[in-house]
Amino acid sequence: MAIENYPNTLRPHRDGARGSAHKDVGGSEALVVICAVLVSREFPVFHENPALDLKFFSFHGGFRITLLTHAEPVVFRVANANLATYDLMASNSIRRSRTVRCWVRLKIAAALLGALLALYGLTIDAAQGEIVWFRFKKSFIESRYPTDVAFGSIEVSDLWKVGPAHYIKNPTCSGTDGEVHLGVYEEDLDWPGSSETFSFPVGNDKVAWGLVIEPPNVTAADMTALRAIEKTPATFDGYLRVWNEGHWNDEEEKEESGSSNPNHVLGLHPAWRVRSSSTAFPTRDFPVFAMANYGGYGLSKFSPVAQKLKSGDWLKVYQTSTSVYLSLIETSNFFTLPMIVRSVAATTIGAKLLTVDVCAERACSSGQFVLTGLRAVVVPSAEEGVPLVVGNQAELLGFFSVNLRAAMAGSKNAKKKSQAIVLQNALEFFVFGRAKVGPVKNSQCEPE
Repeated sequence: MAIENYPNTLRPHRDGARGSAHKDVGGSEALVVICAVLVSREFPVFHENPALDLKFFSFHGGFRITLLTHAEPVVFRVANANLATYDLMASNSIRRSRTVRCWVRLKIAAALLGALLALYGLTIDAAQGEIVWFRFKKSFIESRYPTDVAFGSIEVSDLWKVGPAHYIKNPTCSGTDGEVHLGVYEEDLDWPGSSETFSFPVGNDKVAWGLVIEPPNVTAADMTALRAIEKTPATFDGYLRVWNEGHWNDEEEKEESGSSNPNHVLGLHPAWRVRSSSTAFPTRDFPVFAMANYGGYGLSKFSPVAQKLKSGDWLKVYQTSTSVYLSLIETSNFFTLPMIVRSVAATTIGAKLLTVDVCAERACSSGQFVLTGLRAVVVPSAEEGVPLVVGNQAELLGFFSVNLRAAMAGSKNAKKKSQAIVLQNALEFFVFGRAKVGPVKNSQCEPE
């Protein structure tokens, strides 16, 4: 049985992407076999092969099995599964007494993954750095994006959902980043024109679409406050972020009770303030700063993304009379990168706009750069009392985003896809602060 026979139930996701949405494997018994066999037998195997290593972890009542390679990990996750209901030895068919929800994140050369799956008579076609086109309404950009920095507000109705507090105690790397997902479907946004789609995956069905609001550095007290105002009208202030982590097609249908991680490409991330009508928690702030023990992905992950940008493979933009079209590469969330500050400019709202060069090695001693002239956004709390100034050399923790206002302004003469232009100056880096630990190379937090 080949997994590619089930393109709608199994989709590739890059290592490090995360979310609370579960994907139902439906008829993909092949995927269930892999998950169940690996978990139930608690491999590790292949230790004799230095290119392949299976590691077994428990998480939140489920399991995670990671195949480490010389490239990057493949992560199999099984949640809410009663593995004892599978009789794998008695028959080639799968006897299921309940649904297993399982999703696979893939970022590996197909040949290496095939070597593992061949043991079970399975094949899979893995995607790497998939580039997807998205459409954004000009009316949304014009009404929601300021002209200088992408700071804005999102108003939600009484149908938004707080995700689980999985990661607030000890942020380390990848998805354990000290944040929480607050999800809202687009029809439950509470602003003029919100019933009209503001973003859209081009050439794909728009299913369970919305956006995610992500407060940073969340504490247990913060979670109590958010739970208290959940599903009541509220307004969130923060950074309008556009990035493709692979969450644009996680959900195959809307969840009746709401979702903390609906399909999306745009979010308010970080969201540093919530205002509600609640008398108990009318306003709450979430300060932005670098997490104490958190390492973002390093140059080994970012350099290929930057190279594809410079070669013109992604961040192509064109526009019509009503919409801006943008191609985004699917990649990771937080990065810890060595940078040199080349310029600093103040804004009217207190944030700083930096121009930085990303060094080609951590020491920044070679004079070589992966990317130059990158715009970086810094809020005061991220500096933690030590301002970033011209000439500073530091490893900065943060993430990338595409500024839609800059993309729209820079593509005025590109009126159709064949005229699309690469707009590197629409890319920006939101700084959480000076990194407090070094970068990592995979979701197991191995140092780079």
